[in-house]
Amino acid sequence: MTGDEQGFGVRAVIVFFVYVLGIPLLLFVAAGDWTWGMGWVFYAMHVLVSLGGRVLILMRDPSLLAERARFGSQEDAASYERFLAPFVGLLGPLLSYVLMGLDHRFGWTPAFPGWLAWGAMFLNTVMYVFASWALVANAFFSGVMRLQEERGHQVISSGPYALVRHPGYAGALGAYLFTPFALSTLWGLAMSALLTIALVLRTSLEDRTLHAELDGYKDYARRVRWRLVPGIW
Repeated sequence: MTGDEQGFGVRAVIVFFVYVLGIPLLLFVAAGDWTWGMGWVFYAMHVLVSLGGRVLILMRDPSLLAERARFGSQEDAASYERFLAPFVGLLGPLLSYVLMGLDHRFGWTPAFPGWLAWGAMFLNTVMYVFASWALVANAFFSGVMRLQEERGHQVISSGPYALVRHPGYAGALGAYLFTPFALSTLWGLAMSALLTIALVLRTSLEDRTLHAELDGYKDYARRVRWRLVPGIW
């Protein structure tokens, strides 16, 4: 690893602790309830799956952590990422945690039956794992859309990429849907709807860019027809 990559590796660790460990705690701050059982189940799942994915990346390809740590500083990122990347990756989730916490605090949504909340939590975990699988499988899974020519960018078609073309986003989409049900906070679906719209738009624009600029992507898209959801889109 180069000196620059080591520097960005340190930044990646800091970003991990802030984003993965710190920001989800807003759920409890907004809720005003540090004894929220399902909130802690969600938090533990979020941290463990996220941490597991980063550890696997560190073992397999530390340069990817360095690339992801450059989030927001890549001058060659696609122009649409200036808004979509921060909203999908940071602002949207942050607002979602706050809204779901407030829902819990003020009881806007009655508690769901245990089977529904736990079933949603299980499906949420599956979506998190699927997204992390995509992250580990794709050595070019940057935080923004850009062609990483200096890293030998090429099409990835194995693992979850054999099922859909954007499995990381597919996993995120499922998490947007299931998290509010897992936490019995239907008002969270309001932010989920906005995040879904932004994610679908981002997927469409990214797919168009890859078709136009990444060698071999058109052939890959003919083999793997679906962007996010098999049989639908």
